Amino acid sequence: MWRTALGSLGRIPKVSKDLAIYSRDLLDKSRPIGQDCDFGRRTNPPHQQEDKSQLGFLRQLGRVTEFDPRPLLVSGERKETERMHQPRFIVNFTPTGMIPTKDVTPSVPVQINEVVEQVSGAARLGANMVHLHARDQQTGEPTFERDIYARMIAGIRERHPDLVICVSTSGRVFSDFEQRSACLELKGDVKPDFGSLTLSSLNFNNQASMNSPQMIQDLAKKMQDHGIKPELEAFDLGMINYAAYLIKKNLITPPFYFNLILGNIACAQANLLNLGLMINELPDGSIWSAGGVGRSQLKMNALALIAGGGVRVGLEDNIYFDEERTRLATNEELVSRIIRIAAALERSPYSQQEARRTLGVAP
Repeated sequence: MWRTALGSLGRIPKVSKDLAIYSRDLLDKSRPIGQDCDFGRRTNPPHQQEDKSQLGFLRQLGRVTEFDPRPLLVSGERKETERMHQPRFIVNFTPTGMIPTKDVTPSVPVQINEVVEQVSGAARLGANMVHLHARDQQTGEPTFERDIYARMIAGIRERHPDLVICVSTSGRVFSDFEQRSACLELKGDVKPDFGSLTLSSLNFNNQASMNSPQMIQDLAKKMQDHGIKPELEAFDLGMINYAAYLIKKNLITPPFYFNLILGNIACAQANLLNLGLMINELPDGSIWSAGGVGRSQLKMNALALIAGGGVRVGLEDNIYFDEERTRLATNEELVSRIIRIAAALERSPYSQQEARRTLGVAP
């Protein structure tokens, strides 16, 4: 980790460069500590130097207090190593969404039987979680109707009773709380395990998803009251911070499951730095998957697997198989490709029962 960070030292302030070099030396037992930095004498840690150093100058200004990064860095390195060696992962399958239509891609499942069939196919490949959107069976348009969700869930559970099922409470089309939360009222054999909870308002290319603070808290409370866990959707760092606020208000409880979605036009862009920053801000007790919008889906899925996380994959976020967008994808192709990549990295999906236990969902 620190060798990678040192490769870009020319782009960070000098005091940060010295801290990075010092941190590297703490973790590399073969090097004298601080030999290449300007904190002062090479064998003394920087926090013991006089005010001649840059850190001392900042301390005089009251911006830096006494600081020894050694315990923090070693602990952080250990946690990162453990996370990156996690062999099992969540495959959160997103077959439909609210945008793709049959006119755009004939592979998108809209009818209930299509959704059930494609979810079943993804489950056989290794998907252990599904994120459902309901469509009107005549028009193909998004709907909040409980009956559509109930019939999809019943069909899926008949084939895969342990598959983790999430229903959408999206504010992209529907703004009324009663409409958005209707699917959370399902009970018995068709009760969902999760409900989606987008953690702020945001803009897509041609549409806004409206999520006021009150709406988010009301949805979280209704999920809590009905024994449904929130699937926390974060498109940028601020949304993760809002999750921390919900934790303080006791509206969500661990284990927390996050979908980190990058590449949307008005949110965190799909690159390694943004993904790393978002992972770093996750609260303790978090399980996470990463996905990308459009052509960034494959890149974010692969980075998530390398970083020890899970994946969010499916036609909801990306309808093309290749980055040049020359060939439309199917859900089966998208899921099977990421399973092959995971196998090359010596990782495999949780079984459906393992996923339920990991996510804190009742068997």
